Amino acid sequence: MCDSHRIYYAGTKTEIKLGDKIIFKKFFFKKINGVVYYIPSQSPIHPEMEYENVKYWAIKLDGGRVISWIYSPNEVQPSKRVLFIKRADLDKEGLQPEDNLI
Repeated sequence: MCDSHRIYYAGTKTEIKLGDKIIFKKFFFKKINGVVYYIPSQSPIHPEMEYENVKYWAIKLDGGRVISWIYSPNEVQPSKRVLFIKRADLDKEGLQPEDNLI
């Protein structure tokens, strides 16, 4: 289901793309809206998200919290806690190289 450069929403053939609107399921059934905020090869390189052969992908939740996971499509696919809602209306949006994560 995956190739070496793509990640997919758990249990689907829907590729995760920059700007996707998502729901993040937190503990105790709480759900928070968010957006796919950073994906290597889709986003401009950010020094805190790609360094020393380590890459991360990230979502930004309503309220501003950023959550990231290791990006290694051949070995790890995203959690079932990230649910696809819809594609972004804009072509690209997300973390820029000069943006602070905190």
